[in-house]
This record gives sequence, structure tokens and C-alpha cells, in this order.
Amino acid sequence: MSEPIAKTQPIDAGAQTVRPAAPDPGSARTDRRIGDLLKGTYTLERLLGAGGMGSVYLAQHALIRKKVAIKILAPEYALKPELKERFLREARAAAAIDHDGVIEIHDFGETADGAAFFVMEYLEGEDLAAVIQREAPLPWPRARGIAVQICRALQAAHDRGIVHRDMKPGNCFRLDRDGRDVVKVLDFGIAKLQNPDEGVGQALTRTGMIFGTPEYMSPEQAQGLHHDHRVDIYAVGVILFELLTGKPPFIADTFMGLLNKHMFDAPPRPRDVAPRADIPAAAEAVVLKALQKDPDLRFQTMDELAAALAAVDAGVAPEIVPEPLKAKPARGAPMQFRSADAPPRPTLPETTAPAFPAPFAPPRRRWNLALVAGLAGAAVAAGALVLFTQQDPSDSAEETGPKEHAPVTSSPELLPLPPPAPAPPSPPPAPDLLPLPPPTVMVRIDTAGVAAEVLDEGGAVLGNTSDPHGLQLPRGEAERQLRLRAEGRAEAQVKLVPSEDRTVAVTLDPLPHGKQAARKTAASKKPEVKPEPAPSPVEPAPKPKPEPKPSTSPDLISPFKK
Repeated sequence: MSEPIAKTQPIDAGAQTVRPAAPDPGSARTDRRIGDLLKGTYTLERLLGAGGMGSVYLAQHALIRKKVAIKILAPEYALKPELKERFLREARAAAAIDHDGVIEIHDFGETADGAAFFVMEYLEGEDLAAVIQREAPLPWPRARGIAVQICRALQAAHDRGIVHRDMKPGNCFRLDRDGRDVVKVLDFGIAKLQNPDEGVGQALTRTGMIFGTPEYMSPEQAQGLHHDHRVDIYAVGVILFELLTGKPPFIADTFMGLLNKHMFDAPPRPRDVAPRADIPAAAEAVVLKALQKDPDLRFQTMDELAAALAAVDAGVAPEIVPEPLKAKPARGAPMQFRSADAPPRPTLPETTAPAFPAPFAPPRRRWNLALVAGLAGAAVAAGALVLFTQQDPSDSAEETGPKEHAPVTSSPELLPLPPPAPAPPSPPPAPDLLPLPPPTVMVRIDTAGVAAEVLDEGGAVLGNTSDPHGLQLPRGEAERQLRLRAEGRAEAQVKLVPSEDRTVAVTLDPLPHGKQAARKTAASKKPEVKPEPAPSPVEPAPKPKPEPKPSTSPDLISPFKK
């Protein structure tokens, strides 16, 4: 069954990410449903709140006097079968999950005017959006306890093949039980049934449609791609980020701006956003692991996420796999100008900024005076003819053709033409534009405060991660493999595509104590300098023996003399 919602719109355009304002006290007198008796059992007493698809009322069971909450589909949707089925599917989905962390559904039916409704347990408390707005950042132990409860409830839903797809603080309700936080998950209105043939209901969604609240949407949801239960893991990572810092990881002014950030931007580190919140390093790693863009790099189940949360106090942190961020779509090339006399240059492919744009248009008018000098001799015998032509490249072909010229009236006595005016000096040739320097990108490698040298594929040092400006790399689409080297840390490799400015988070694991000590010892040893052997004493040269007198001519030189 298809959906009547546009592909680029959320299913609930009025979805709120903060606690809705309290209803007007006068609304009880003006709401026509107050006092209605539904199914002969439930009496509506007052309005609790209203959302995008319906309103929630406090009601009382007529026989046992038990308080319940009843959600009624809005009248404008009552005659739309698809939305009515979606509304009732929320009741079926929640009723199919037998877990204390999911709101309990008691009954469902229709009002006298045909609006669907369902009856659920009445909860006295507040949603997490109100807690975050009032108290965040929360201490780590409290945030961990809340997050673990959400994970357990969603794992129970996933075990039944139900993906919530709209997890946010407004859909997590907090109860105070003897000073302890008890959390229940609400609102399965846009839940995705991964196994619709198992009797829970019919799947009403399809690939290519966008559902959820933009602040908490996974990248695959934002792109309208096929997705599974791991979108809930991403959303819980956003909720945990907000519990620990008081802010969502991404903020934008528009719906599409938020989606773009989820798809293309790396999330900030929680400890950078809230440096005074005393967030454990292992807890930060859990949040960033849940927020990885690639679903295969996140925690794969809610139980895995809950186990990682429980292991934080032992100092155990999950591994965050470095992943290259996707390049944002090109927004057009900057405009550049050349002189009109410069020869045209070939343009580069559309994926890069053109090296040289189209030249200037020529001036509107240009007078051709070259004919005057050429006609000077013929004018003495036959008359004078002066031609003026116009050139306007922006006009149509008819306008740029030759113009009619009025003949010059000849006088009885022809006077010689004045000498032609000297031609204006030709403008100097336009200097050829130098080629643009190759484009570069700035890459910042975040190593959580560990200063590390960055080496390229050939071992050359490119820079250091402590540089706040990052590394300047040539822009390209080919994957680069960089190495990180820091004292006392295991060497790490980073694979990235330098297609745009980006930040990559890398964890440098400390070396085992033995290897670290060995490395320091080896570094501290200086190469021994062997002393050069002392030169042996030079023996005095023997005195030359007197040579016998030569028997040959004295002009010949003896070969034995030195």
C-alpha cells in the first residue's frame, strides 16, 4: 500500500524535538470530545497533548476507575485509509513488544464519528526532551542508566522485527520510581516492520521515502536508502550525545541542512562540545562508534551498544574505525574573466572549476577608418567615398549586415583629401593568464590530543596532528594512505580521499609497557664512537748513501734520484 506523503517530507511534519507546551486550561471547555464515552467503557476527561496525527486524552475506565491514556486520530485523517492503517499499526507494533520498557497497549476501536483510537497505560512523568532542556549535561552514571534502558526496550522491538525509525528524546518517557529513572519508549507510528508477514501488520513504507525527525536521522535515512534496525542505533547515539552535552551533534537552520550534515559531516567529539561535563574517554568512544556513517561500522545490535555502555567504567572503549566522508555535491564553479583579445582556452571537465571562463564581450561599437587611406588616390579622379561600418556582436544577423551608404555629392572642384589621421596605437597584447595553482584541501586528523607525525606513502613527513589548521593535501579522487607515528603509541594508518576539507578521527593505541620501555631505551642509546688509533711514530728516514760518480754524461738524469 502506497503512502500519500511526498518523498522529501517527513511523515510527521509537526514532529517536535522539545517538550510540547502545556495545553491551554481553556481547551477542556472547548474540546468537543471531552466527556465522550468510547466503546461504552472509557470516559474522556481532559486533553494531555496533540501531535501531528492525533491527540492524547486522559480517560477513566467506567467500571474499575483506572486512569488510561487514549490517542485519537485527527479528524482530517479519519477518511484516509493509509493514514488510518498507519495509526492502528502503532498500536499493533507496541502491543506486539512484550517489554517493560515499551508502553503498554490495552485496547483500540473507533469513535462515533469514525476516528480510530487506541488505549494505552497512563504514565505520570515527563519526556527526555524536558529533562535535557532543564538538566543537561547529565552526569555519566545517570546518562548511562537511561541509555541502557532504551537499548533494552529497542532490542525487544528488534527481536520482533520492528524498527522504531523515529527515536528521539520526545519519544522516551521518564518516570520517577523512588528517585530512580525509569524510561519507556513511545510512539511506534512510523515503525518499520521488517517481517510484515508475521501477523503484526502490513509494511507501509518503501525505499526512497524519508521518515523521522531530522536531528536524529541516520545518513541512510536522510538519503532515502534501504535501511534496517541500525538506524535506531544511530538515533540512540544522538540521544546519548545530547544527554552528555546538552546539544545535538548537528545544528542547521533548515530540514535539508540537517540531513546534509548527517550525510557528509563528521560529528564533533562530546568532550569538545562540553569540556566541563567530565565525560569519560571510553564513553565518548561509544557515542562516536554509534554515530559512524557506515552502518557496518556501528554497533550491530542494541545489546552490543548496551554492553559497551556497561564496560565504560572499566575503561574499555570500542574501536572507532576511520572512514572517509562522502564529498558534498558540487555547488557550481567560481566565475573568472579574461581579456577579449586573449585566445580561448579549453575548459576542464565539469567536476572541477573551469581554469578559464568565456572571454569578455567586445565593445558595443567600433569604427573602421582603415578604408579612408586606401581610397585617397581614387578620390581625386572619381570622387571621395568614406565608409563607416558598425560591429555589434550582440545584435541579430540581420542587424550586423552591411548598411546602406549615402553617396557623397561631388563638387565641380575636387579638393584633395586631407592626409589620413594616424591610426590609434594598438592596445598592448593582453598578458596571458597564468595557470591556476592546483587545488588543495585541508585535512585535520583528530587524535584526541595525541601529537603525532603524519607521513605519506613514501615516508615523507607531511606535518603534525597538533597543527590546528590541519594538513594541506592536493585535491583528488584517489585514495591516500597516510601513517601516524607518535611516541609511546602504536603506528596507525589512515585511508582517505582528499576530495574536500574534512576531519578524520583516529585512535592511537598505547604501546604495551615492555615495547614502550624498549623503544625508549633504544632511542636513549647513543652510537658508540670508537677512538681512532694513535698514529704510529714516524721513523726517521735513513740517510742516503753517497752515490757513485756517474760514468755517463753529466747531462743525463739518474732514474734513481728522488
